[in-house]
Amino acid sequence: MTVFNAAQRAGATRFPKRTATFFSQLNQWILARGGVAANEDQQAIRQVRSFIEQHGESRFTPKQTGYSCQVRQRAGWIDRSGAFLHSRHTVHPEHNTTGLQTLYLFDPTGWREATEGLSPDRAAKALMAAGYLIPDGNLPQRKVSLPDNTRPRTSFEIDRA
Repeated sequence: MTVFNAAQRAGATRFPKRTATFFSQLNQWILARGGVAANEDQQAIRQVRSFIEQHGESRFTPKQTGYSCQVRQRAGWIDRSGAFLHSRHTVHPEHNTTGLQTLYLFDPTGWREATEGLSPDRAAKALMAAGYLIPDGNLPQRKVSLPDNTRPRTSFEIDRA
């Protein structure tokens, strides 16, 4: 029995039974599709997560010094510094909030590749709203300093999508 049906039986609503059935079916449909967020927003989260899972460390250069690895077709950098993230942004509830954090710092070209077929700007907003992308104020991109001492680079900072 749904909450709506229980409320209707208790006399808390005056909707006819077919309206209750409609709301019950609507609730089931919302649960089946994964929520009320726009499908493109959910697709953006799935697609960036898939990109990270598929390519992992093979497309991301370690940000910390002391690592020597060759990365072909780099999509960005990986940061395992464990910096104090919790005061900078809201962590997605699925994330383990203890221990070191792993950040994926997508360069603009890597971001376009990870969000191919979607609007990169809308994808950034969707990941920001879901708590995966760490914004710089209201902007989805951050300036990141790298160990090679070059000028800070623009990146999309993703906290384990």
